[in-house]
Amino acid sequence: MKETTGLITNWDEDSRKGIISGDDGGTYPFTLEEWKDEDPPGIDGAVLVICENGRDASQIEYLGIEHIPFLKVSALREDGHVEVVSHSRLLGGPWRMRSDALVWMQIASDLFSSNPHSDITDLSELLRREHPLMSLHGSVIKYCYGLAIELYFKWVLTEAKIDYPTHGHDLSRLLRKLPCTVRAHLTDMYSDHIQQHSPHFKMMEAHKDGVEELDLDWSSFDDFIENLDAQKFVIGRYAAPSEYSIFQSRSARMSREMNSYMASNDFFVLADKILAHKPNPRDYEPERMGGNLQEL
Repeated sequence: MKETTGLITNWDEDSRKGIISGDDGGTYPFTLEEWKDEDPPGIDGAVLVICENGRDASQIEYLGIEHIPFLKVSALREDGHVEVVSHSRLLGGPWRMRSDALVWMQIASDLFSSNPHSDITDLSELLRREHPLMSLHGSVIKYCYGLAIELYFKWVLTEAKIDYPTHGHDLSRLLRKLPCTVRAHLTDMYSDHIQQHSPHFKMMEAHKDGVEELDLDWSSFDDFIENLDAQKFVIGRYAAPSEYSIFQSRSARMSREMNSYMASNDFFVLADKILAHKPNPRDYEPERMGGNLQEL
């Protein structure tokens, strides 16, 4: 069994037969017997195709508007040149991903502001009992923050119709897959923010003997994202106790990154700017991003 999406390229009302051009490159003939939607088939309709035997269409229905983020209208001039008349975001599209990103960041910000990190003095409590404040700052707040950035990147990639791995949570890898124009805009935004506001992205690390500030390079947007990865903002939520320690050690296996935490509000000021950016639909154009944009 397989599923694919596509467009209805031919539909004959008299014979009640049609053809779908699949996004996977295949062609799928169909009849009303396979059509499962309440509305009748129509040419250029975006559809979901289910092939129970892996080859032939067995169930077909329209895609919901959340799967159709853009409308692109082109016109053919007399000289044969294709001219884009309009290119705009529709009411649909993957807005849920962006909405979730904003809420996860809001949760991180609220938890950060309502739980003073200055009360963290050392992690010796974890040798005897729980340490809720450390768990909030070193785990939950970081995870909410990192997940918000991850969902934002995946929202952009989904809009741009760029595949990304469904397993793994490497922010740097997602950043490299962003359309060139979007990545350049975020990079410039970060540089302007650094020059205008001189933020202090203060990361602290606690261990059984006290707390100290980490010396990290925040000079570029790539560095910023790499630091989130290195300090386990996302992947840390999957860690087992054998993978981290409250003791300072030279061991590469016994990681201490889960004991690090954000200690300045500048992280959230920047995050609000990042998540507020809505790329122009033209930023996903093939000639501007070096990829492929499917017209709907």
